[in-house]
Amino acid sequence: MQRLSFSLFVDAVRDREAAQYSILAALKEIHQHFRQNCIYPDLTDIIDVHQQTLDIFKQAKLVDSALPRTLSGVDLRNLTLLYSLQNSPDAAIQSIKELLEWSLPHIETTLEEGKIIYDFVDEHCQVVPVGIIPTYQDEGYFIVPDTQNSLYAIIRYQMTVFTGAEDKYRALRTRLVDVIRMKGVMSDFRSLKLDLMRKFPELPNPAVYLCETAIEFPFAETLFPIAKRKLLYSIANNTIN
Repeated sequence: MQRLSFSLFVDAVRDREAAQYSILAALKEIHQHFRQNCIYPDLTDIIDVHQQTLDIFKQAKLVDSALPRTLSGVDLRNLTLLYSLQNSPDAAIQSIKELLEWSLPHIETTLEEGKIIYDFVDEHCQVVPVGIIPTYQDEGYFIVPDTQNSLYAIIRYQMTVFTGAEDKYRALRTRLVDVIRMKGVMSDFRSLKLDLMRKFPELPNPAVYLCETAIEFPFAETLFPIAKRKLLYSIANNTIN
């Protein structure tokens, strides 16, 4: 099944009914994923399409307001002049615009469903330090539980900064370095930190964080992406005590 993307809307130029079918099919598949509590990458896709749709509506209003108009009548009840556009929008553009207007309520309903799951997981996850956190926190380790499989994923992270058109942005590069059973760790995460220091001496005093949660959600599709965003926010805004 094709993932939800803006290219589906462009198909309205050729066959609007087929485009509607493809969009509904993509949204149905996303809904099925959400019912399984799997929200990525679908949530990112639907957020992007939703934002692109709103941007197009905004730009369309600006274009419409700038198009030349001619006086077509008078509204005596409201005492206003009525104008009509001298040039009608291109048929292809109008077809895409109408498809966007039709799809927006469907997109927003599905988007809200994904946000509810995201907010629930975010509220039930907490990022805490393991031992003393060093001054340098741009590299380190992140311990994230895979509660469905009774495992801990040991993730090495590196903070990166890139410059956009108007601002600087932060991102986390991550890679899996180990997987251990929960029974083998229990609550002795400081010993695990020492093991990491011995195993990877290039980080002699690493920052180590733990994601604490008791909820059982899919690791790759939900829990880890949300925990990763939470770690990034916490380090960037210095909210971890």
